[in-house]
Amino acid sequence: PTRRSSDLAYLAVADKYRGDKDAVAGLVQSIQNGSKGKWGRIPMPPHPSMSQDDLKTVARYVLSMKP
Repeated sequence: PTRRSSDLAYLAVADKYRGDKDAVAGLVQSIQNGSKGKWGRIPMPPHPSMSQDDLKTVARYVLSMKP
């Protein structure tokens, strides 16, 4: 199957943090508070209204991506 560009971006994040025991916590912070400069010039907007459970689910999903 063809990969979407978002799949490739998630894979890049998963590759960068693979093996990092603090990756879920770090991604939760980035998703909740947003980030700038980690992946280029386009900032990631914050998602402050997401629950901690939802933030962890998204972070774990992104980290689960495999080539």
